[in-house]
Amino acid sequence: MPETLKLRITDGKDLSVASALMQDCVVAAVDMAFDATARRFALIGNRYRHEAAPGLFSRLVGAKGERVRTGLHLNDVTAATTKNIALGDPDAVGALLAIDAQAIDEAFEIVLTFAGGSSVRLKADCIDGIMSDLSEPWPAGARPNHD
Repeated sequence: MPETLKLRITDGKDLSVASALMQDCVVAAVDMAFDATARRFALIGNRYRHEAAPGLFSRLVGAKGERVRTGLHLNDVTAATTKNIALGDPDAVGALLAIDAQAIDEAFEIVLTFAGGSSVRLKADCIDGIMSDLSEPWPAGARPNHD
């Protein structure tokens, strides 16, 4: 059984690692939510396991890698806005490209950027979260291919 990942996110460096691991994660908008009362943003998606990606020889013979169901939640989130995607939309699906954070005054702006120009912009008091694999991996249908 492959080792599952669980990452505690407490600063910008941790968020950068989570961003790299979550790149190419396929997320349905219905699987993203902001709970204003709990001050939490959460998503669940199908993450491409870059850390277990096939080597050059394996790719030459057609190996496509693996995906795994992964959850990400960020705490102390005070606001969430979206661009070109509606949280909870049962028909919208996006490929996560990056998660970036920037300090603004005494808070943080965390931006989840998706392919096609969609994004989720969060305002948070601090960087605090967890990324965790939730399932066994399965063979990927395709290997991500982009710049």
